[in-house]
Amino acid sequence: MEKGGNEHGSRCFIVGFNENSCKYPHHRAASGLTKAEDPAEQRHVLYGALVGGPDGNDAHFDVTSDWTYNEVTIDYNAAFVGAAAGLYHFYGSPEDPIDENFPPEEENSGENGGNAYWVEAFAVDDLHDDGAGVTKISFTVRTDSNKPSDNISVRYYFNAEEIANISSVTASELYDQSNVEAGEDGADGIVSGPFKYDKAENTYYIEVSWDGYKIANSGKKYQFSMGMYYGDTWNPKNDYSYQDLPVLTDNDMFGDNHETKTDRICVYDNGVLVGGTEPDGSTVQPEIPEPTANTEETTSEPVSETTSETTTTSGTDSVKLGDVDLNGGIDILDVILLNRSVLGKSVLSDVQKKNADVDFNGTPEPADALMIMKYIVKIIEEF
Repeated sequence: MEKGGNEHGSRCFIVGFNENSCKYPHHRAASGLTKAEDPAEQRHVLYGALVGGPDGNDAHFDVTSDWTYNEVTIDYNAAFVGAAAGLYHFYGSPEDPIDENFPPEEENSGENGGNAYWVEAFAVDDLHDDGAGVTKISFTVRTDSNKPSDNISVRYYFNAEEIANISSVTASELYDQSNVEAGEDGADGIVSGPFKYDKAENTYYIEVSWDGYKIANSGKKYQFSMGMYYGDTWNPKNDYSYQDLPVLTDNDMFGDNHETKTDRICVYDNGVLVGGTEPDGSTVQPEIPEPTANTEETTSEPVSETTSETTTTSGTDSVKLGDVDLNGGIDILDVILLNRSVLGKSVLSDVQKKNADVDFNGTPEPADALMIMKYIVKIIEEF
């Protein structure tokens, strides 16, 4: 995230305009987050939105939660969009056409969006002088899929080299926010294990699973402990999934937004790896489209359509009413070019003047531009 306050540097307050634009507008739908306090990267780009901007001391914080600096309210956005449309209407030109490919397609805009899942987590250790102890894990499940699965499980991998008897290891639920807040909807995370991981020596895993509830991106955290309080040895520092996790305190278990992304705690959809890297290096396998059988293509003749556009021919010049820019179609660019000619910003040829004179009074004027606009939006069907 960029620096805030008076150290924000070069910054554009129009979202998506350039590389210096604000990236965290206070907008629920654009963010794709379950709460404004979530500091994660936003799901969508709210192109063209004007944020609140800096205060009187030029301080600005580009964070989703700060509505003072990053709110995108209707009052000033309506005025901003109206002013921009007016400038384009009167001063735009065919040399600056509207980009038909804007906005660019989002990476996860399809039926199922992306297929990436991941875990954000932190650890808390409770280790005893006799070598026993437990490690507590707090985590949330995230995804870039538009339709998260309701059959997700999460596996935490640990090394049992120092453990004399694997049956001494127990896993216990500490807190299941999904069950507390959505238990009536069937949300219930189930912790189980340990289970042997056959692809790596001395490696086991604890599994937490949800059946029939979309835990990914729900914003619900799950917390569990694993290890033993006496009778054996517990050393989390050699555990695969423990590596790179922030190690915090019990007080942090009651807070929010302490979890950080890790690839060492893996996510599975109906038992298939969909997020993270397993201890043996296994990762998510990309989907390979099935080959399609050759089929005989059939081609039909195009169907001719009749339109209400008036076309006349005089000598070698073809007159098509409304087609001011002579590109064969009738759209907003014709209105813009006509208005530019009225303002003296552009000069029309004789054919362009005939095409622009849709009210047949002999002179291209604002009334013609209005009629062409009505034709474009289908208020009228012919000139």
